[in-house]
Amino acid sequence: MPTRDTIIAIRSPDRAWLHKITKVVAYKEGGFGVLTPYHSARSGYLMIMPVDYKKGGEFQVGYEQVTAFSANDRVKLSYHPDGFVQFSGEIGGTIISGKDSTTGQPKGIGLNINPLSRPISSGPTFGITVWGLGEFEQAKEGTKNVLIFEESDWYYRRCSPSSATGWTVEFFVFPLQYWSAARKTRRGFTLSLSFYAFEASMGIIEMRIIELPDQPIFLAGFASRLRTSFPSSSGWILSGPGERSATGLGRNLHACYPKFDFSEPAAPLDRKKI
Repeated sequence: MPTRDTIIAIRSPDRAWLHKITKVVAYKEGGFGVLTPYHSARSGYLMIMPVDYKKGGEFQVGYEQVTAFSANDRVKLSYHPDGFVQFSGEIGGTIISGKDSTTGQPKGIGLNINPLSRPISSGPTFGITVWGLGEFEQAKEGTKNVLIFEESDWYYRRCSPSSATGWTVEFFVFPLQYWSAARKTRRGFTLSLSFYAFEASMGIIEMRIIELPDQPIFLAGFASRLRTSFPSSSGWILSGPGERSATGLGRNLHACYPKFDFSEPAAPLDRKKI
């Protein structure tokens, strides 16, 4: 039987260490949450970033275009069945979150996008980029409910094996009919697909599957190496799904930890303690 909690971990090429980077929790009421409780950083930035989906490849966004808030607690990314996506506190009540009862708009950092019954297919549902893995909590060998990405699983995104400094793990939502393309391996279920917008557009990507109990969807994702350049020795960026208008313009969500020294101040999103 599938479990409600799945830890995602990365194993070193020499198999000397195994580090936990994030956790996916299936909600009983439907949908899921993504948490990163395995790193010491507790303060960071939450951002809504504009995206021009008509442009392919890398692009730059000026800070003045970003809606940014600071947070002094770790957050989780939640995707609810009706399409409400938001960052809220890893510990309940620490970050301003939820919907306004009158307008239906997010109170904090969130978006109203496609429901999970009609998931977005133009890009990943969520992704996490990590660097400095030595500062992430280690996982014990043989721990249950751990999905491990190791060297044989990694792809190389705009880098080579010798120039890679970080990792990124990306997951997509699929309806249950995609089980027809899945198969069982000794390490779990996999799904192999070709993505038309991927850098190697004719390449077949093999993804690892996370089941969501009693839900009409499942998650499948893959891990890649990439080059990173951040002012901290270790950290993570958790990215959520985005909205897209008919013009091709849209927005998506990002949480960046630890907190960097930006030249522009960011308003706090911490819930005031009484």
